Amino acid sequence: MWYVAWDWEGLEGHYGPGGETPRVAYAESQDGVHWEKPSLGLVEYRGSRDNNLVGLEAPVVWPSLLYEPDEPGPERRYKMI
Repeated sequence: MWYVAWDWEGLEGHYGPGGETPRVAYAESQDGVHWEKPSLGLVEYRGSRDNNLVGLEAPVVWPSLLYEPDEPGPERRYKMI
């Protein structure tokens, strides 16, 4: 699952006192009830890369997922837009 993650500082004034924007994060579940947030190591946040944040080139506020079942490459069937 990809989802939008904010911290409390980022909630202040919608984009936070330091200009923080919402971040896209990733979690996995086998049953849809219990979730794990794997350490992806992609984005530095507060001095650490030990987090589940997904690095995107532009701030993405409300991402959507596009599924293209006819895409020949299985690794490209799901696209975030």
